[in-house]
Amino acid sequence: MKQIQVRKLRWRPFELHLSELFESSWGVIKSRVGILVSISDSDGVEGFGEVNPLPEYTGGAAVTDVIGQFDNISSKKFGLGMFDFSNKGSLLAWNACKMALLDARARKFSTPLHLGRAGYPRHAVATNGLLANLTLDQTLTQAGDLITSGYSTLKLKIGLKALDEDLETIRQIRTMCPDTKLRLDVNGAWSLATAKTAVKKLVPYDIELIEQPTDPEDLESLAEVHAISSIPIAADEAIYKNSARANQIVRSNAVDILVLKPMLIGGIRETLGLAEWARKYEIDSYVTTTFDSAIGVSMAIHAAASLPWQAAHGLSTGEQMLDDIAITPLPTKGEIQIPSGPGLGISPKLDMLERVATAPWQEIIYE
Repeated sequence: MKQIQVRKLRWRPFELHLSELFESSWGVIKSRVGILVSISDSDGVEGFGEVNPLPEYTGGAAVTDVIGQFDNISSKKFGLGMFDFSNKGSLLAWNACKMALLDARARKFSTPLHLGRAGYPRHAVATNGLLANLTLDQTLTQAGDLITSGYSTLKLKIGLKALDEDLETIRQIRTMCPDTKLRLDVNGAWSLATAKTAVKKLVPYDIELIEQPTDPEDLESLAEVHAISSIPIAADEAIYKNSARANQIVRSNAVDILVLKPMLIGGIRETLGLAEWARKYEIDSYVTTTFDSAIGVSMAIHAAASLPWQAAHGLSTGEQMLDDIAITPLPTKGEIQIPSGPGLGISPKLDMLERVATAPWQEIIYE
């Protein structure tokens, strides 16, 4: 794709609220604080990106670190040199800029982001329904509602309760929904001993896969669980701890699947590049969001649309958002439509952004 000349860079922080608390082993999510990034060329063509740091995934970097990077831009030339890569938040700030730049390029040349990429472009992609592990009755009600609305794959968060309690929840979900694909997300909560026990006890329940069963810092335990498990094992948090982790996980065949988050990896190109490389080692990949705004979700949808594996992706988090900066992409009957316009196919809405923005726009004009 042809290059564009960046004329203006803008950024603005925002906060989105979830409809209910979402709990995992590394904490409770009540809201998502992020930064919207805009890049315009000399013709006024504008592209968008965003960054919503999750310190548990981003090496401790928080939104304040990223804002600090933007506020201290020292270069009058757009590029890597704008940011101080000796400090936290720099890579996340640059990732958001790369996303906005990719969107602007695609808009300028009237190309949707998912076209022209390696993979199998489609009109929609399957997504899993997300189950918070609440009380047993609440979880079963939620599962029933998701199945009724058309989901054929459910993802259940587990690991916060005793293993036997989680197993009972899984048993009852499977009894109620015998034909539904069921995947589990442990978020690294299990010890090695618990994980070894769990993968054996879970065999009767036809589990599609288990995400991050052990501590993301402990790759040896992850590989050990994978070696004994007849259920496919996926790496999630472990990929993002540092730049060498994904390489180590793939080369050692420590898992069957990678859970790819374009917002953390740096965009579509990087996500697809990692997926294509992992596939050479017979490791599949699917895409999930990080409770992003509509901009981030749309980026993830385009990335998912270009991956060859036909599994459901984790793209339904928009259902948990009370507010947004654009029209939130939502699934219908377990599928989410790929935005069809140029670039992301979606743009921020002024009135929506004003309601959730926490500071004014700041900008740099390049001569």
